[in-house]
Amino acid sequence: MDGKYTFVKVSDRKLNGFDKNEVQELLLKWSMKERLKIQTYCFNEEFHSYDSRQFVMDFFKDPTVTTTLENVDYNNVWTPVGIAAGDVKIEQIPCTITSMEFFDRLQEKRQVADKRGHINKCLGEPIENFEIWDELRKMLLDEESENRELFSKSEKNEFIYHLFYHLCLGGQLCQYEDTLPPYLKVTKLLYKDLVSVAKDQDTKKIVTTSVVYRVVAKDKNGRSYFPEDAEHLQNFCYLIVDPMKRAVKCVIHQFGSSF
Repeated sequence: MDGKYTFVKVSDRKLNGFDKNEVQELLLKWSMKERLKIQTYCFNEEFHSYDSRQFVMDFFKDPTVTTTLENVDYNNVWTPVGIAAGDVKIEQIPCTITSMEFFDRLQEKRQVADKRGHINKCLGEPIENFEIWDELRKMLLDEESENRELFSKSEKNEFIYHLFYHLCLGGQLCQYEDTLPPYLKVTKLLYKDLVSVAKDQDTKKIVTTSVVYRVVAKDKNGRSYFPEDAEHLQNFCYLIVDPMKRAVKCVIHQFGSSF
């Protein structure tokens, strides 16, 4: 093994949020159950963000990872990827938000939802192969939406916004919610499962300590295999690195129907 980093699979342990029955029931409703998976590994060397490409390449080439990291295949079965990456595409995703107040603006002016959380409806139209019938998904997908500036470009890059975005769009046979609370609750629970925090010794405020990357692993022929068909909005993989614990969580989703 020529890589700088080596990895050990952490046996599947119960996640406080992801494994809740109510979360799994909602993921089933949104056609994401059994299409979304969280897998955890520990690594040996001290992590440095300037080493991010090396880290991700080593991850997808590590023999332990190639034989244990699973993706769902065309037969709807979770199986190890079985190959080492020929190349990787990486994008660091900001991860600084520590409060769900970040989403309060969705209800403040009743533009997306009212004070009770009921999502405003709109005329139906297809956008990015999604049928849009409400102001929430219109805000997420339509550049012409009057609510497109509720979140700035930098805020839309935040990892918590990415999670919210993916949950709101759902899978192939998604049954959309009429209210915001289910989306916000699952976003909060998954974010807490994935992101580590600590108290800043100077400011005494809670800050995030995780480093997040959106990644695509490609085979030697340049074809994306993790996730498959990486151009689709809802085919995604994130690596969430905890430098202090030397652990990395891999979140993978492949667009389709729950089974």
